[in-house]
Amino acid sequence: MTDTAFPTPADARAVVDYALLHGWQPEEPGGAFILSEDEHATDFELPELLLTDRLRTPESGDPTTRVIRADESGATA
Repeated sequence: MTDTAFPTPADARAVVDYALLHGWQPEEPGGAFILSEDEHATDFELPELLLTDRLRTPESGDPTTRVIRADESGATA
């Protein structure tokens, strides 16, 4: 049994499937796919995951309001 503090194998599979559907080519050198808030937050949903670019780009919006809203709606544990 595990809590939801860390991604489950099903979460990882959902990210991989989404990335493949959106052009990720893992066999290419580097094989990176950036699951960014700016590009993917409106299309990618995973329970208890809130995409934010805050740590990647300092000019990204503060996610605090979205985190509180998600918590109040019961979307996060």
